This record gives sequence, C-alpha cells and structure tokens, in this order.
Amino acid sequence: MQNDPIFLCHNARRFFEGAHGDNDARLYFLAISIELSLKAYLRHQGWTDSEAKRLFGHNIIKASTAAQSRGLELPDIGGRGILATISLYYVRGGFRRCRSVEWPQSLVLEVASYALDLNERVRQCVV
Repeated sequence: MQNDPIFLCHNARRFFEGAHGDNDARLYFLAISIELSLKAYLRHQGWTDSEAKRLFGHNIIKASTAAQSRGLELPDIGGRGILATISLYYVRGGFRRCRSVEWPQSLVLEVASYALDLNERVRQCVV
C-alpha cells in the first residue's frame, strides 16, 4: 500500500540517498525526504493522505508542527531555521524552477544531517 508509513519512510530514505548534483538538486531531494518522513510519521499516527494534503500539502513547516504536536521529537540540528529556509522555496517549486539563490554548501550539509536524523527517528517509530 503506497500510504503505508513504512513505505513512506523507506521512500524518504531513497530520496535522501539520491540527493546528488548541484545544491538546488540536492536540496530538492532532501526536502522531499523530509516531507516523506514527516508524512510517514503522521500516517503512523492515523492521518490519511487526503488529510495531510488538505492541511499542509508540501509545507514542511506545517507538517513538522503537526508531527511534533503528535509526539515526534524533531532533530535539534538547525531545526526550525533549516525548515524555514527551505520550506518556502520547496512549496513554490523553487529548487526546480528558479536558480536565483546561491545555496551555501554548509546549508546543504545541515539539511542533509537534519533529513537523515529525522528519517531515522521516524523509522524507529513506524517499524
């Protein structure tokens, strides 16, 4: 079943592992990984896919708030600052469409660390 929490968590890890190329491409794949990890946790908590789409769509700030309010301990690495930085661009498709921002390598590494830590925390909850 595509909406199964374990399936979503596994896909989140695959997007993390596929984060290669320039910084825009890497951040795009990492944002997808973060989103899928959060949705895996929320599915595990009983949310339906349609509820998630209706309430936050691709907004990873809203998804992380929902997951945290339902007991997920979010990683401390950069936390809200990282999500706030990338969420706006991700929701608007900015990583794929406009190359007007030069993303520093340090941010990409922080987002990667956050995505991996988040995915591991969710995996421990859903298996």
